[in-house]
Amino acid sequence: MHGDLLLSNTEICKKLVGEKEKGRVKKIGFSIYTTEQLQIFLDQNMIPDIVQVQYNVLDRRFEPWFEILQELGVEIHTRSSFLQGLFFLQELPDMFNDIKPFIDALREIYPTQELLVGALLKFCLQCSHIDKVVIGVQSAVQLEFNINAVSCLNDDLILPELPLNLNHQILLPYNWKSNLS
Repeated sequence: MHGDLLLSNTEICKKLVGEKEKGRVKKIGFSIYTTEQLQIFLDQNMIPDIVQVQYNVLDRRFEPWFEILQELGVEIHTRSSFLQGLFFLQELPDMFNDIKPFIDALREIYPTQELLVGALLKFCLQCSHIDKVVIGVQSAVQLEFNINAVSCLNDDLILPELPLNLNHQILLPYNWKSNLS
């Protein structure tokens, strides 16, 4: 369930907990977009069984929370390993100028599609706090390609330095005003 929906109507969470107590719901999960949302949930003692957060080589906002969530028994699922495909675009719109050097450096280190996909997924998969990595695919062939890409990387990951003063708003796809496809 989307975090903002729950924050604007905490009765939904209480009803979900009631359904879980009755055995009708096995696990309650929140899709969280900002660390501020997460802090509010924790402050209000609204602890889900699962959280799904955006996490990738560029967006690491939730890393400081992973250990806390794990200690609370919360499963951590991540999404946006490919940042909605942004890492694969040949031409980035101007709004991404601040992160373009990072993406260019990443592509220099991992110059083929297979290596880049493998590195992006391996980054998420190697984090010991993450329970599941959610990816979207358009076909079984693409899923197989992604799985094989991870296994083609035997060495440790090499990543460029994160941009200083990274504007996290640019990392949230719902803030993008243009269609990137």
